Amino acid sequence: MFLNRVAKNYRHLRKWARRERIESFRVYDRDIPELPFALDVYGQHAQLQEYSVPVTDVRAQREWRSAMHSAAAQALELPLNQVVLKQRHGQRPETQYRKLGSSGEDFIVGEGEHRFIVNLTDYLDTGLFLDHRQTRARVQRLAAGRRFLNLFGHTGRFSVYARAGGTKTSTSVDLSNTYLDWARRNFELNGMDAGRHRLVRADARQFVRDESAAGQRYDLIVLDPPSFSNSKRMHDVLDLQRDHVDLIRDSAEILAPAGELLFSTNLRSFHLDAAALAGLNVTNVSGQTVPRDFRNRKITNAGAFAGTRGETQGPRAEVRGPGEIQEPSFRAWRLQEYWKLVNVISNSCFSLLLGPRTSALGPCVLPLAPAFCVLSCRRGVNRPGWLTNPSFPQVCASR
Repeated sequence: MFLNRVAKNYRHLRKWARRERIESFRVYDRDIPELPFALDVYGQHAQLQEYSVPVTDVRAQREWRSAMHSAAAQALELPLNQVVLKQRHGQRPETQYRKLGSSGEDFIVGEGEHRFIVNLTDYLDTGLFLDHRQTRARVQRLAAGRRFLNLFGHTGRFSVYARAGGTKTSTSVDLSNTYLDWARRNFELNGMDAGRHRLVRADARQFVRDESAAGQRYDLIVLDPPSFSNSKRMHDVLDLQRDHVDLIRDSAEILAPAGELLFSTNLRSFHLDAAALAGLNVTNVSGQTVPRDFRNRKITNAGAFAGTRGETQGPRAEVRGPGEIQEPSFRAWRLQEYWKLVNVISNSCFSLLLGPRTSALGPCVLPLAPAFCVLSCRRGVNRPGWLTNPSFPQVCASR
């Protein structure tokens, strides 16, 4: 069952990914509740994450997990050693950025015109969050001529997109030397000028306070904090649910009058305290930026706080959940393609009715045409072309 579902999803999504020049995408997103896995393709590699709760029969679970691992590799037509298996159950949020080993190899994947370095084994995360793909594209569209600030910058993905969008300057802030070096390599890979795109090692919360005191302002800010962090290099423990109001308000203080702040988190239990953020102009855009390959439409919760271009009013806040461009889910997209096929068949039916073989095929085709007409119209696809042909009523009458 798992193998068939993965193979079917991969067959459909691979075509879409090629058209979009996307080399990294999600193939299986816990589609079947009894098989709680997430499977992501990264070029010629893949990552299989297990979310199931540990059971008492450890041996049986290990065998089951191994069988799912082999099925994933077979469905993707990849060698087993190129499909990395990770367990996500029981993981505390702070382990997301913890080093797991040093035996893995970095490799490069493409995302449209951009390229990123990925590592599937040395850390729990890979260096490229696939659920942010549409949000990165949004940053690129908004970046032209603006001063960009990337807080909790991780591997610099948003900064790469901002640079492609024509940002005036960019600043990426993170507390980890490892991720700052990773970001630097991503910058070099994408031809970014280090002189215009600076990397700062600092506690993002303290950095914002210091910039505010110095009177610095930014036109576009991305705030993508971890759910939890107790790093020794931080002044205090970060609990996103508890601290998000201060984070957002402090960041809004350094927004230029026409600036925008994009806020994002994948904390499933996150709840935005709208009352505590009163005074900010908030627009909820949750559910608009989930990429097509993600079945779970609630994969992230987020928000974007900004001022409107060309206006002098205070910061406006757009609260963003999963996604930004309203892409249909994979299931909806597949249904849409199916009904397009129905439309094509219905048009073909009418072509046969009017063609040179009308006398031979007409009695067979005619009963099918109204059926496909009804199906096409009821599903909301384009009206079949033969419906608008003025000769159709006469053809039907002659039959």
